[in-house]
Amino acid sequence: MVHVLHEPPSECAWYGRRKLGTRDSNRNCRILRWRRDLEVSNYCQDRLQEGQRHVLGAGGDWAQKNPAIKGNTNLYIARMDSAWSIKGGQVMIARPEYDWEKVGYWVNEGPAVLIRNGRVFIAYSASATDHNYCMGLLTADESSNLLDPTSWSKSPVPVFRSCPENSQYGPGHNSFTVASDGRTDLLVYHARNYRDISGDPLRNPDRHTRVQKINWKTDGTPDFGEPTPDGR
Repeated sequence: MVHVLHEPPSECAWYGRRKLGTRDSNRNCRILRWRRDLEVSNYCQDRLQEGQRHVLGAGGDWAQKNPAIKGNTNLYIARMDSAWSIKGGQVMIARPEYDWEKVGYWVNEGPAVLIRNGRVFIAYSASATDHNYCMGLLTADESSNLLDPTSWSKSPVPVFRSCPENSQYGPGHNSFTVASDGRTDLLVYHARNYRDISGDPLRNPDRHTRVQKINWKTDGTPDFGEPTPDGR
């Protein structure tokens, strides 16, 4: 279940909460039960059309299990019409299909949006949360219909994965931010500094947060490189 905190523009304190859902024809909110990893992305405000509060500029991506589809979690997107409701239905844009997305569990989860160079990138995490955990990448043209699954292409290989040479294992579940200089893009993620885990890796407490710089390739796509060693 996803909740939304609300702060009126004229006040300095957060109060209350709303459960995220869709509105029916009477503008009543119908609650949606999503599994995890909600990511709200606001962008392209110049693409707002007359009479519409939000178009593709405010989309929510989340991981969810569909019992009709083999696997554990898939990625979906929806259009939002307020901070706590979506307009229309959810659209699946990715599900585990490559071998590296299906080790231990069939997982596409943890979407994070990065918009640069006329494209929308969604990084996501795949497979079990041990040393096989890694990041994949979806790409769409910024001017395309992001609610159309055919607008998205998926990298056939992981874009960020374990690096034994640097003693970094299972990097993923990332987010993006910008450094204090206002220009340098940063990747925030968690990983472990050892490979072999005793017991269920999902219950292991040793995935710690790390931050490193994102470089950019000449074709305008992100280059995440390798997880850097601890202390660097």
